[in-house]
Amino acid sequence: VHVGGRVQFDTAWFGVPQDIQKDPTIANQFGDGVDFRRMRLKVDGTMYDFIDWACQMDFVNSVRINGVVETVTVPTDLWWTFTKLPVVGNIRVGNQKEAIGFEHLVSSRFLPLMERSFNQDAFYGGFNNGFTPGISAFNTAVDENMTWAVGFFKPTNNGFAYNTNTGDYAATGRVTFLPWYEDEGRELIHLGMSARQASGFNDAYRVRTRAPIRSGLSAVWPLPGDTGTFSADNQQQINWEFVAVRGSMTFQSEYLLNFTDSTVSAAGTDIGNAVFHGGYAQVFYYLTGEHDEYSRKTGVFERVVPRRNATRSGSAWPLFCDGAWQAGVRYDYIDLNYADIRGGVLNDLTAGLNWFLNPNMKIQWNYSATHRESGSGVGDGWIHGFGMRVAHDF
Repeated sequence: VHVGGRVQFDTAWFGVPQDIQKDPTIANQFGDGVDFRRMRLKVDGTMYDFIDWACQMDFVNSVRINGVVETVTVPTDLWWTFTKLPVVGNIRVGNQKEAIGFEHLVSSRFLPLMERSFNQDAFYGGFNNGFTPGISAFNTAVDENMTWAVGFFKPTNNGFAYNTNTGDYAATGRVTFLPWYEDEGRELIHLGMSARQASGFNDAYRVRTRAPIRSGLSAVWPLPGDTGTFSADNQQQINWEFVAVRGSMTFQSEYLLNFTDSTVSAAGTDIGNAVFHGGYAQVFYYLTGEHDEYSRKTGVFERVVPRRNATRSGSAWPLFCDGAWQAGVRYDYIDLNYADIRGGVLNDLTAGLNWFLNPNMKIQWNYSATHRESGSGVGDGWIHGFGMRVAHDF
């Protein structure tokens, strides 16, 4: 049994034109502030040799009830995994991440930027923290040069892991391959593809995304991109991944297409099959010689261990020479416009600097410049944000 958790404390400042601040489609205005982005406690372990289990709760989620924002505690990882099974390898039951996307499956403890890309927030993680109740099977193949996963889930639009709508379902699958892997992961190329077929939550859909810098409780974050609610029979998602590690440098990219069938806009217009899409590309470099740690069992990045931990010495300044330092930039894009559905187009450039004091603590600085083309044509312009995070996990 292991008892652990994570705490992430954020500070944010913004520069936003007044026409964007006054645009009612963003739902909430941008405001400088602080918040605990995540505060989770987790107990996990293994029982009787082949059953892994995890119970993790997040204490800083929020919901809006009758116009009032309330903080709530919600489950994230809450599952059992039956391991060492013939043929399938592993079967997991409970609240878990669906196997779609590279960035989505990387733990929030190990992200190089404070927030994931627009894709994560818009397509498969925005309303339920990225965790869905269901059952999945997963394993490795070809001497751990390949991973695969498939699962069946009940879509949710809440963080409490429930859905009582008859007929709602989701089927998700992912496969990855390493055509090149050398020097225990210091040199590698990762290729991945995932797909998802799902119904909406009671045939209602909404595709929206928050900004790459945020402050305050989640229920009051602004929505620079938002389709509003529309109806459709089903949705299909296809996501491609390309990741390359060359020593201290990492290139990572993804692109996703999201289709909806028999789509009807909020105005009642039948627009048939709608298409929304987005992607990102990022490059990061360790100034102190480390490299991203790739897990061949899961097909994603895991914890970075600095060559030398930051320790207190004679004065404060030598402290900053220790630990691991990483710098990089991400370009992020999403298009939420289709026919009568006008969710807007976002183009973002976010630069990040990370200081890993040790394997369990880091400080992050992010600057983002997001160009917004609103679907209504009102509230276009640049959104600038600067954020800092102190993160600790144990």
